[in-house]
Amino acid sequence: MEYEILLVSSPFIVFYIITYGLYRMGLVKKRWHVNLWNLIIFIAFVVSGIGGFILLLMLENGVKTPFNHQLLYWHVEAGIGLVIVTIFHFHYYKGSVRRILGVR
Repeated sequence: MEYEILLVSSPFIVFYIITYGLYRMGLVKKRWHVNLWNLIIFIAFVVSGIGGFILLLMLENGVKTPFNHQLLYWHVEAGIGLVIVTIFHFHYYKGSVRRILGVR
Protein backbone atom coordinates (compact mmCIF):
# COMPACT_ATOMS: atom_id res chain seq x y z
CA MET A 1 0.00 0.00 0.00
CA GLU A 2 1.43 3.38 -1.01
CA TYR A 3 0.67 6.54 0.89
CA GLU A 4 0.36 9.99 -0.64
CA ILE A 5 2.54 12.25 1.48
CA LEU A 6 2.89 15.11 -1.00
CA LEU A 7 -0.71 14.91 -2.18
CA VAL A 8 -2.01 15.12 1.39
CA SER A 9 0.51 17.73 2.58
CA SER A 10 0.23 20.19 -0.31
CA PRO A 11 -3.33 21.44 0.33
CA PHE A 12 -2.55 21.96 4.02
CA ILE A 13 0.63 23.88 3.22
CA VAL A 14 -1.04 26.06 0.57
CA PHE A 15 -4.08 26.74 2.76
CA TYR A 16 -1.86 27.63 5.73
CA ILE A 17 0.19 30.04 3.62
CA ILE A 18 -3.03 31.69 2.40
CA THR A 19 -4.60 32.02 5.86
CA TYR A 20 -1.34 33.15 7.43
CA GLY A 21 -0.94 35.73 4.68
CA LEU A 22 -4.49 36.98 5.27
CA TYR A 23 -3.70 37.28 8.97
CA ARG A 24 -0.41 39.11 8.36
CA MET A 25 -2.14 41.54 5.96
CA GLY A 26 -4.75 42.26 8.62
CA LEU A 27 -7.65 40.87 6.57
CA VAL A 28 -8.55 38.31 9.24
CA LYS A 29 -8.05 38.46 12.96
CA LYS A 30 -5.37 36.48 14.72
CA ARG A 31 -8.03 34.67 16.77
CA TRP A 32 -9.81 33.51 13.58
CA HIS A 33 -6.57 32.14 12.14
CA VAL A 34 -5.73 30.32 15.37
CA ASN A 35 -9.25 28.92 15.81
CA LEU A 36 -9.36 27.69 12.21
CA TRP A 37 -6.11 25.76 12.56
CA ASN A 38 -7.06 24.46 16.00
CA LEU A 39 -10.24 23.09 14.41
CA ILE A 40 -8.27 21.51 11.56
CA ILE A 41 -5.80 19.87 13.97
CA PHE A 42 -8.74 18.59 16.04
CA ILE A 43 -10.48 17.08 12.99
CA ALA A 44 -7.26 15.40 11.82
CA PHE A 45 -6.71 14.01 15.33
CA VAL A 46 -10.27 12.69 15.58
CA VAL A 47 -10.17 11.01 12.15
CA SER A 48 -6.77 9.44 12.79
CA GLY A 49 -7.58 8.53 16.40
CA ILE A 50 -10.96 6.96 15.71
CA GLY A 51 -9.56 5.08 12.72
CA GLY A 52 -6.69 3.77 14.81
CA PHE A 53 -9.02 2.77 17.63
CA ILE A 54 -11.34 0.87 15.27
CA LEU A 55 -8.32 -0.85 13.70
CA LEU A 56 -7.09 -1.82 17.16
CA LEU A 57 -10.47 -3.29 18.11
CA MET A 58 -10.61 -5.23 14.85
CA LEU A 59 -7.07 -6.53 15.33
CA GLU A 60 -7.68 -7.54 18.94
CA ASN A 61 -10.83 -9.44 17.97
CA GLY A 62 -9.33 -11.06 14.88
CA VAL A 63 -11.73 -9.31 12.51
CA LYS A 64 -10.38 -9.26 8.96
CA THR A 65 -12.38 -7.54 6.25
CA PRO A 66 -11.59 -5.69 3.02
CA PHE A 67 -12.51 -2.58 5.03
CA ASN A 68 -9.34 -2.98 7.16
CA HIS A 69 -7.00 -1.86 4.35
CA GLN A 70 -9.12 1.18 3.46
CA LEU A 71 -9.37 2.18 7.11
CA LEU A 72 -5.63 1.75 7.58
CA TYR A 73 -4.98 3.88 4.49
CA TRP A 74 -7.18 6.75 5.72
CA HIS A 75 -5.83 6.44 9.25
CA VAL A 76 -2.29 6.96 7.92
CA GLU A 77 -3.33 9.76 5.53
CA ALA A 78 -5.06 11.62 8.39
CA GLY A 79 -1.93 11.07 10.47
CA ILE A 80 0.20 12.66 7.74
CA GLY A 81 -2.13 15.65 7.72
CA LEU A 82 -1.96 15.77 11.51
CA VAL A 83 1.84 15.92 11.43
CA ILE A 84 1.79 18.81 8.93
CA VAL A 85 -0.81 20.76 10.91
CA THR A 86 1.13 20.08 14.14
CA ILE A 87 4.19 21.68 12.55
CA PHE A 88 2.05 24.76 11.79
CA HIS A 89 0.81 24.67 15.38
CA PHE A 90 4.40 24.67 16.63
CA HIS A 91 5.19 27.57 14.27
CA TYR A 92 2.35 29.61 15.69
CA TYR A 93 3.14 28.77 19.31
CA LYS A 94 6.94 28.79 18.93
CA GLY A 95 7.39 30.83 22.15
CA SER A 96 5.53 28.24 24.19
CA VAL A 97 7.34 25.38 22.47
CA ARG A 98 10.70 26.98 23.26
CA ARG A 99 9.74 27.40 26.93
CA ILE A 100 8.57 23.78 27.16
CA LEU A 101 11.77 22.48 25.55
CA GLY A 102 13.97 24.81 27.60
CA VAL A 103 15.35 26.59 24.51
CA ARG A 104 16.13 30.30 24.86
